[in-house]
Amino acid sequence: MSDTQSTPRSKLDLIYQEVLGETATLIQKLETVNSAQGDAAVALVKGIDALAETAKQLDQLPSDTATVLSLAMVDTGRKLNADLVDAFKVILSEHRVVLDQIGRNMAMQSAASARASKINALTALLAGFASSSVSWGIFYYLTLR
Repeated sequence: MSDTQSTPRSKLDLIYQEVLGETATLIQKLETVNSAQGDAAVALVKGIDALAETAKQLDQLPSDTATVLSLAMVDTGRKLNADLVDAFKVILSEHRVVLDQIGRNMAMQSAASARASKINALTALLAGFASSSVSWGIFYYLTLR
C-alpha cells in the first residue's frame, strides 16, 4: 500500500520540479528582456544628452549658420527617432514571440499538472473505496460466523 501512495506522490513531485524548472527559465528570459530594454533606454538617454549638447553649441554660432544647422539637426533628429522606433519595434516583437512561447509552455505545464492532480485524486478515492470495501467484508464475514 505504501508503494501505491509513494508513486503518485513521486509523479506529483516530478511534475512540480518540472514546473519549477520552467518557471526558472521564464524568469531568466524575462531578466534578459529587462536587460535589453535597460540597454536601449541608456542609449536613448545618451542620444538625448548629445542632442542637448549640440543644441547648446548651436546657440553659440552666428544666426545664419544656426538656421542651417538647425534644419540639419531637425532632419537628423527625425531620422534618429525613426531608427530608434524601428529598433524598439524589432526588439519588442522578438521578445513578444519569446514571451508567447513561454506562455504556451506554462499553459501546457498547468494542464499536465491539472491532469496529474485529477488522476491522483481518483486513485486516492479508489484506494479509499477498496480499503473500505475490504473492511466491511471482513466485518460481515466475522459477524456472520
